[in-house]
Amino acid sequence: LKNTYYYFYIYNTIQFLYYLIFLINYYIIYFVIYNSKIYKLVSDNTDKIYIGGTFTSYNGYPANGIIRLNSTGEIDFSFNYGTGFLSAKVNTIELDKFGKVYVGGEFTAYNGTAVQNFIKLNNDGSINSTDFLFNLPVNTIHVTSNQDIYVGGKFTTYKNNGITTSTVGLVKIDLTGTIDTSFSIGSIGFAGSLGTSNLVKKIHVNDSNKVTVVGDFISYQSTSANGIIQLNPNGSIDTNFIY
Repeated sequence: LKNTYYYFYIYNTIQFLYYLIFLINYYIIYFVIYNSKIYKLVSDNTDKIYIGGTFTSYNGYPANGIIRLNSTGEIDFSFNYGTGFLSAKVNTIELDKFGKVYVGGEFTAYNGTAVQNFIKLNNDGSINSTDFLFNLPVNTIHVTSNQDIYVGGKFTTYKNNGITTSTVGLVKIDLTGTIDTSFSIGSIGFAGSLGTSNLVKKIHVNDSNKVTVVGDFISYQSTSANGIIQLNPNGSIDTNFIY
């Protein structure tokens, strides 16, 4: 009988510890670490963790919209974001193979420098280029293994190197921000219903360079497409994709 009570005691103690760990993690995630929303988490090949969102602090340390952590959860202070993105929203963060950091969202400044919903940073958090100007929010960035960059969002124009181009919801660019004209979404691009807030939300490019796009759109190049479509490498509709 004593053994039964002993095992019962041990079992309940273990269950309590599991529950306690759960509560501690919940408290850390929702009350200590972030005081707002997280929209993106991505890690590099050294297990550094980039986090983007609308938060203003990490564990009591100022962090406006972006932060980089070591694999232990400690702040990586070698990534110096300064004042970061004040009163802004970071929707997406992606990395290229050279360690450059591409950030998209709803913001007009990074560490006091004027930007327009997109910025390219160096590995240390310093600015690499601000010459990626989107007139409306960027929701998603996809960097392929070939280092092509697809950007999706609510925007209708994109400006690089002083040239403004009409491109509704999606654009393909290279690492310098120059538009890749081999991929064309036409003059119409994506269209949403009345009151649509976000046109393109997510982009995936497969090994055949087919581009799958999801979002709040109802058509692409005037062809019906209710929230999902797959495009060929040149931007035309992949008619073999059933949706």
